[in-house]
Amino acid sequence: MVTSGLKIYLDKGIKDRVLLSDGVYRVDTLNDVPCKNPTYIPKKPWRTPTKEEYKILSADKNDLDSHQTVGIIKLPGKLATKFKKIDLSKCRNHYDVSIISNSNEYKSLLNETIEYYEQFALIKNSSIPHNIYLGVANLINNTFNQKEKTFIGLHLDSFERNSETRIGARNRICINLGKDPRYLLFYNLQFDQMAEMCGMGNVGRNANPYDMLYTFFQRFNKYPVVRIQIDPYEAYIAPTENVIHDGSTEGTKNLDINLAIRGFFTIPKPTNIFTKLFKI
Repeated sequence: MVTSGLKIYLDKGIKDRVLLSDGVYRVDTLNDVPCKNPTYIPKKPWRTPTKEEYKILSADKNDLDSHQTVGIIKLPGKLATKFKKIDLSKCRNHYDVSIISNSNEYKSLLNETIEYYEQFALIKNSSIPHNIYLGVANLINNTFNQKEKTFIGLHLDSFERNSETRIGARNRICINLGKDPRYLLFYNLQFDQMAEMCGMGNVGRNANPYDMLYTFFQRFNKYPVVRIQIDPYEAYIAPTENVIHDGSTEGTKNLDINLAIRGFFTIPKPTNIFTKLFKI
């Protein structure tokens, strides 16, 4: 059973898009690669949330202006058409990606994409784009540490070293530019919530966050991980500095291609759907 924490927004509601794990467990190998550090992944089977869990997880009107809300949003049609024209799915390696990334057409489209999402940013001109990601299909958990040459499982991002608190760090938009759905796996709990549950108080930025993470994994190994599907030309917005998460391409056949942009993004709200949902 999930408890109240981070909320999820999807314009048509989260039913049929969200599943919950049977907790987590530790693995010694992941995707046939030996793990070098304690590595935890969601435990199957995935199940449908209960009615009460849907209620706990679903965002309401008051959550939509927070950059700590998880949102699943469609890429605007104009931008989607331009990304389809570039056709990143034809890339087979990082060299192919670099050719497209260095083209004037892509650079212009990237700027246009950033400008669009900056409309919904709490702090303007703060967006930081990542390089296009090209990954393998059909991976249970897919975050790979290039330095250690190993998959890391459920983890916490730590790009925002200049932020005093994790709740004050940038969140992330991650756009699915591949041909298959991909999945965001995450706890619906903020970092400080998890620390409090472990009796560790407010863990500062200078402390090792994995001291708390490993304690949580062991002590609350039955707490469900959320899995939400991200379809092609959809994006998730999530506070990945402040929430334990990972990606998954399990069951897919084509390469995983995505673009991430860090910023202080809130969720774009289509006027007609927003009005209908919240009866404004």
